[in-house]
Amino acid sequence: MEKTIKICIGMTEEKQIVYANLNIRQGNYFSITHDTLRDLITEDEGEQRARQYLEDGDLWKQAVEGGNTTEGLDDWVETVLDNDGWETTIDASYFGEYEGISYYSTWDSCGASIDDFKKEYKILLIPKEDLDLIIESDKLHIKDFKKYNKKDKELYNKIKDLMIKYEEQKGYKPDLIKAYLEE
Repeated sequence: MEKTIKICIGMTEEKQIVYANLNIRQGNYFSITHDTLRDLITEDEGEQRARQYLEDGDLWKQAVEGGNTTEGLDDWVETVLDNDGWETTIDASYFGEYEGISYYSTWDSCGASIDDFKKEYKILLIPKEDLDLIIESDKLHIKDFKKYNKKDKELYNKIKDLMIKYEEQKGYKPDLIKAYLEE
């Protein structure tokens, strides 16, 4: 079985949206990583942030010095936004819709650390026992399957079952957006 499942854990008290990425590869190789998102913003807020980021002039100066533009700052900002879009400029991507408004998320972090899983959650989208199992699975991360003991194999099988359980996790985004917007 080769499979990758992304499970949305929930949103921390600091409004960080946390995902667990569980991966099984050839030879029963298992790895666990995380992705976290910060900031849910509307399209208008995103465009404004991108414009402010570009208008500070540092990137424009680099483009001029590198011979990549002869435009003035204002024209260059419009060219960048027209060609690249505000989403690319601030590394944002569509997250979901709530009450007829589209929201975008900005990337925060990713990697093999499970510390983000251990934070306090404002909204937890999975049962605590599933989160505990995900945290426990870290001891199997990139461990040679041939070196698994009986308990490791039991944990591995529980993780495979968990991956099946969350294979099509849906319907959580409006809940996260609502919780994010609440103060």
